[in-house]
Amino acid sequence: MTAPVRPTSSCKETVDVLYGFFYLQDAGQDHAAGIQIEAWSSEPPRQESWEISEDFQVACTTGEIAPVGVTMGPSEEEIVIGPPGTYAGRVYSRGRQDTRRAREEAPSG
Repeated sequence: MTAPVRPTSSCKETVDVLYGFFYLQDAGQDHAAGIQIEAWSSEPPRQESWEISEDFQVACTTGEIAPVGVTMGPSEEEIVIGPPGTYAGRVYSRGRQDTRRAREEAPSG
């Protein structure tokens, strides 16, 4: 008989859902990150020069999106992605080692 499969860790919490969403946050340092949002009519070519990438799907009820900073609120810049519907997205990232290093070098307090 095999042991039941269990999670390696878990957390039970109550979160405020604001404007229809909540998020999970990596425990990295606060920092400013440059972003670029593009809307394509078909799948764009994959950019291999990034550290990591992740594909996702998002339901958009308005057809318009705007970046939202945790403490700054929504940007005044919006982008029309098309009619309301479900869209595919891709996010790229680099600089994670820099963030990890800054966290390790930060004075504990």
